[in-house]
Amino acid sequence: MYLKKKEQYESIATSVILTPPKHICDADTMPSTSTPPPIIKKKRHLQNLTPSKFLPMLFSEDETDEDIDDDINCCDSDIDGGDIEESEDVENEIVIIHSIREGNIQSYIWSLVNNFIPDIHPFDGNCAGIKNEWPCDGTARETECFLALFNEELVDLIVCEINKYYQLVMEKFSFTQNSQVQKWMDTDVHEIYVYLSLLLLMPLMKKKPVLQDYWKQDPLIPTPFFSKFITRDRFLLLTCFMHFAYNGRPIASDRIWKIRSFFSLVVANFKRVFHPFQKIVIDESLILFKGRLVFKQYIPSKRHRFGIKLFVLCDCETGIVLDIKVYIGTDIDIPKEDQGSGLGFSGAVVMKMRAPYIDHGHILYCILTIGDIVNTGKVHYRTKKKICKPDVIVDYNENMRLVDKSDCQLSETECMRKSFKWYHKIILDLIDITMLNAYNIWLVKTSDPTCKQLKFREFIFNVSYQLLENSGTVTSSRLGRRGHPPGEVPNRLQGAANISYYHLQHTIFDEAQNR
Repeated sequence: MYLKKKEQYESIATSVILTPPKHICDADTMPSTSTPPPIIKKKRHLQNLTPSKFLPMLFSEDETDEDIDDDINCCDSDIDGGDIEESEDVENEIVIIHSIREGNIQSYIWSLVNNFIPDIHPFDGNCAGIKNEWPCDGTARETECFLALFNEELVDLIVCEINKYYQLVMEKFSFTQNSQVQKWMDTDVHEIYVYLSLLLLMPLMKKKPVLQDYWKQDPLIPTPFFSKFITRDRFLLLTCFMHFAYNGRPIASDRIWKIRSFFSLVVANFKRVFHPFQKIVIDESLILFKGRLVFKQYIPSKRHRFGIKLFVLCDCETGIVLDIKVYIGTDIDIPKEDQGSGLGFSGAVVMKMRAPYIDHGHILYCILTIGDIVNTGKVHYRTKKKICKPDVIVDYNENMRLVDKSDCQLSETECMRKSFKWYHKIILDLIDITMLNAYNIWLVKTSDPTCKQLKFREFIFNVSYQLLENSGTVTSSRLGRRGHPPGEVPNRLQGAANISYYHLQHTIFDEAQNR
C-alpha cells in the first residue's frame, strides 16, 4: 500500500481503519508516489468508527480545512483514550479500497463484502502434453519434427507471394538489361527449402556482418558448401523479393497485414499439436529494429532497447511457445473494452492470451512482492550465509528456468539478419521460435536417459542437412581449380597415359625408334 504524506486525511483514514503492520507498510519509509495501486485488499476487524460516519467528515464540501483538522484531532484523542472497540457484528469482513482518480485528488470508496472464496478448478493432466495431431513418433528424424510445424502450406504461401510480388514490381518499375532482376525465374517449393536450410546454417558459421562472405572463395574463410546449392545472386534475389502478402490488397486497419495470414498459420500450428501443462507464463520479448515504424518501442531495460515488442505465452515445464502477440498499438489483438475494465493494458494482454485456458486449472505466473521468506538452498559465495528470498520469487524463478534457457539458446543460433523491412525481422524470429518448438517436442518424444541429449545447435545442423538432402540439387560441381568430377584422376597425374591421349598424333609409330 502506498501512502501520500502530503495528503493528511488519507494517512489518518488508513491508520484509523486499516492500521497495517510495519513490515507491510511504513508511511515514513515508503516512497511517495502519485499512482497508488488500483485495488488494495486487506483483512481487518472493523471498529466502531464506521465508514458511513468517517467519510462525510473527510469529503464534505461545506467544511473547511480547519474543520477537517479539528475532526482529525478528535479522532486521535478517541484512539488514544481507547474508546474504540472491535465490533463483533462485522467480524471477518474484507475491506476493499478502490482507488479512483478524480483530477489530481485520490479519493477512496469503502465497501463491505462477504468473505471471497475463489473457484479453484481442477487441472486434468491427462490432456496435457503433445496431442494426437502430432504426426511424428519417437523414431522420426529431426527434419520431420520441424516440417510438422513449418508445413508445406506455409511454404506454398511463401512461393505464391514471392512470384506475385515479382510480377507487381516488374509492372511498376523498369530495370536495365544488365540488372540481376532480368534473370529472375519463378521459384518453387524445393528452392525455398534450400533457401531456408542455408538461412538456418548461417548463424552456425558466424559470418554475420556481410552476407556475401558465405560465397567467397578466399582460402582463409572458405564455405564452398553454399555455392554448390544456390548462387549468391539468386540467394540475394530471393531475399529481396521475399513476401508474405499481396501488396495489391492492403488492409489499412491492420498494421501487420503484410504477415498476418502467415503469422496466424504458424501460431495455429503451435496450438494444434501441444496442450500446456498446469503452469504457464507470459513473457515479453523485443526484436531489434531501428528503422521507421509506427509501433516501434523503446524499452531501456532490454538489451536492444529499440524494436518490435512481442508477448509470448510459454509452457513452464517444456519451454514450448503456445501463443504470440505483436504489440501494434491498436485494438485488433487487444480490444479496447478489455483495457477499459480497470485492469489496464497489461491486464488486458493477460486476459486475452489466457482466454483459451481459463477454467481449466492452469496457473499463470507473474511477479509478486509479498510472501513468506524461505531458504533458497544457496549460499553466498563470499559471506557463506544462506540466501533467503520470498517464496513467490523462488517459485517464479524455478518455473521460469526453461523459458530463460530458451531465450539463451535462441540468442546463440538466431538466423536474424539486418534488414530495412520490419516484417522480415518478425518472420525470421518466428522461424527461430518454430525451430525451438520443434526441438523441445523432439526432446519430449525421444527422451532417453541412457543417451546423451542432442544440443540445440546440433539439431539445427541436422535439420538443415536433411532439408538439403531431400530438396537440394547441386548446381555447381566445382571441386577444385579445374572442376574434376568425383573419382576422376586429374590428367597431369596420369603420366604416360595422358601423353598418349593428347599427343598421339605427334607420336612416331616406329617400333624400333619407340623402343
